[in-house]
Amino acid sequence: YSQLLRSLPKSGPLAQTVAPLFKQAMERANQSLDPIAENRAALLALSKAYGGDKLLQMLGNTTPNRVFNTPKPYTIYKRKDLAQHYILSAGLALVADENVASLIGLDKEIADLAQGKTISAWDLLADKAGARLAENATRSAKSARHIQRTLSQARNDKDLLPDLGAEFEFSDDRFSIEEVADLELLIELYLEQHTLLRK
Repeated sequence: YSQLLRSLPKSGPLAQTVAPLFKQAMERANQSLDPIAENRAALLALSKAYGGDKLLQMLGNTTPNRVFNTPKPYTIYKRKDLAQHYILSAGLALVADENVASLIGLDKEIADLAQGKTISAWDLLADKAGARLAENATRSAKSARHIQRTLSQARNDKDLLPDLGAEFEFSDDRFSIEEVADLELLIELYLEQHTLLRK
């Protein structure tokens, strides 16, 4: 998978990289008969492209902002940070679990708040979506094959991540700690309506 990634575009929409990666995962799973292992390998290779080879160090890191201080080669909705949150959360979910990955994402948002920034619903969505993707990609052989089929046909950002634009634009994406519980409920609704990310 790392070799395939080296031959793919080094920037641009994440969907254009994910599709050939999971097409290869599907083809390899037909031979290995282990779609879970193929999905894990594909997602870890993609995470490594984001500096994810340091994921275990990130888990022990006491400086939350350093978790996302890694390369940003791809985009979702023309934002490099969304693709980064998505992929690193998937990698974290694979080396820890979905809950740990989501908590680290929330911790990063709270750290932003402490530095005078605001909590981003888009960032929280990308964190939870990445963690959910990893969970769905490795839950069972059936789920793993569904992820392979779906991602191998990914063509645009909406194939990877729900669009929160119906609720608010990027410019309105500023929330406080008191709004986190409501944001998490909203995000869960969006995830459950997405074919790739529903449980």
